[in-house]
Amino acid sequence: MVEKKLGFGFMRLPLLDPADQKSIDFEQLENLGVDYVDRYLLHILNTKFYNGLDGKGGVVKTCRLFDHAKEWKAQGKVRHIGFSFHDSPQVLDQILTEHPEVEFVQIMIKYFDWKSYLIDAKGCYDVVRKHGKDVVVMEPVKGGVLAQVPEATETWMRATRPELSPAGWALRFAASQPGVIAVLSGMSTREQLHDNVANMLAFEPLTADEQSKLIGLAAAQKAAGPAGTGDFTRYEGIAYHACPSRRSSIPTTPPWCSPTRSSPAR
Repeated sequence: MVEKKLGFGFMRLPLLDPADQKSIDFEQLENLGVDYVDRYLLHILNTKFYNGLDGKGGVVKTCRLFDHAKEWKAQGKVRHIGFSFHDSPQVLDQILTEHPEVEFVQIMIKYFDWKSYLIDAKGCYDVVRKHGKDVVVMEPVKGGVLAQVPEATETWMRATRPELSPAGWALRFAASQPGVIAVLSGMSTREQLHDNVANMLAFEPLTADEQSKLIGLAAAQKAAGPAGTGDFTRYEGIAYHACPSRRSSIPTTPPWCSPTRSSPAR
């Protein structure tokens, strides 16, 4: 009798109606043709899906997704529990504090957004490592944006490590962070596939100076962007999925966040 197993892979739990959760694990394993998955993640956790917009609990809590994941792990269908995350370091810290059973978190890590306000890759990474969890990286090349860099950036890259493409630099920045166990990168051509594989097969972590240089070059690239599109400081008073949490530089408050709505001036 042949036992089918998936030695290393990722499978994610979709956000469904609570009544569907009991059967979804059987369907997923059957579709994959395996007896278990190594790493199973809950998809796209944020404050909306976790806490709910009213703060009374989102779909993650109402559907008891973590309870189902723990149950499947106890049954041997899942080896490691994790989740992918798109929100602030504060929300991430809350989830990991309330769910110490989590073993890995999938987050966005790229030098371009290492210290960006809305993504805050470093802040989220630091939270994951503070809780002692493994890191899986998504979107290290920022949807292909970092495969085409400004001339000054590419000149420095070629002079420093001529064997690396701009995308290779982005991949290595992500993979150079301690605790990273996998870097997931989308590829649309065979050439991109070969480049990514070559970069990781001959992997050598970037030095601290190289990482700092990349972050500095990204800051300069944002400052030179069209209409200052890389500057998100004007949004620093806004809480994720919510109303402004403190005074900010935004000129007006959206009407749905106002205590009362008045007729517009005529």
